[in-house]
Amino acid sequence: MLRIAWRAATVAAVVIALTGTAEAYSRKDARYVTSSRNKAVLDYIVCLEKAVGAKPKDLPEALAKAEKLCADAAQELPRSPDQPDAENIRMQILECGFKPEDPSPDTGC
Repeated sequence: MLRIAWRAATVAAVVIALTGTAEAYSRKDARYVTSSRNKAVLDYIVCLEKAVGAKPKDLPEALAKAEKLCADAAQELPRSPDQPDAENIRMQILECGFKPEDPSPDTGC
């Protein structure tokens, strides 16, 4: 039984390695970061998540690099008081991460 479980886990790991991720991060996932439903806001968050990668050792540093790579998407962010700007998005990601499983339990996210 243990061998079957180990083989299944190995096959899953190989599939994930070959496809990049089990499921690509999407606009739907980006809704965790913001209450905004603006396409440009969600696309910017998706860009940041893809540029940061799975589990960065230093999230602030990885996010700073990602912001440079996503500068074009940042230019598309709406300039409206009811929509988050790049700094608001950055602060939310630093506090709560990109997904519900990212923050530590004591953050209140």
